[in-house]
Amino acid sequence: MHSFSQYLYLPLAPLLLLAAPQIATPQASHPCCQVNPPAREEPVQPVAGVRGSDKAPVTVLVFSDFESFPCARSASVIAGFLAHTRDVRVIFKHAPAASNPNAPLAHEAALAAGAQGKFWEMHDTLFENQTHLTHADLLVYAKSLGLDLAAFQQVLDNHTYRPIVQRDLAEAAGLGVTTTPTFFVNGRRLVGPQGYASLGAVIEWGKPVGLN
Repeated sequence: MHSFSQYLYLPLAPLLLLAAPQIATPQASHPCCQVNPPAREEPVQPVAGVRGSDKAPVTVLVFSDFESFPCARSASVIAGFLAHTRDVRVIFKHAPAASNPNAPLAHEAALAAGAQGKFWEMHDTLFENQTHLTHADLLVYAKSLGLDLAAFQQVLDNHTYRPIVQRDLAEAAGLGVTTTPTFFVNGRRLVGPQGYASLGAVIEWGKPVGLN
């Protein structure tokens, strides 16, 4: 799995705030979009949430929350780009908000599904059903995706993949990310939900000369 730092320190322009929404702070008026503080990190084998070719010229890292409507909307925008271009690679980062009680376990469920090769299928299912993310709901989704239900429930109940969520939250905190979704397009920052036009413009900016 490629590390996050591999993409953060690309020799590109400094990180710029391009989107209209402002980065939230703990005192901001949008607590639903604030990410949890980092917690203790433990060594656990990562389950990558990566979509797109590793040869794509543009890498989009997105810090997201399965219980956030703006994140769900942005996920559909990203899916649209991936369906029509091979120039984009997406790396999903887990950033459940402290105010979204079902989000942390939902992110663990996505990772548990990823261990069985179904990360993106669970990713899409969770966003499509983001008002129904209880433990019981997650088991229903796992069954519908044809997962080994016993194995899925075991890692969910043991919180096997919680350290990965905590690691991503620590990365978010280190980058000053307090709002979801937040994107880094070849190192360039976009804060808040993005439409096709705004995200597309930065993706075009990230392409090498000759591919635009």
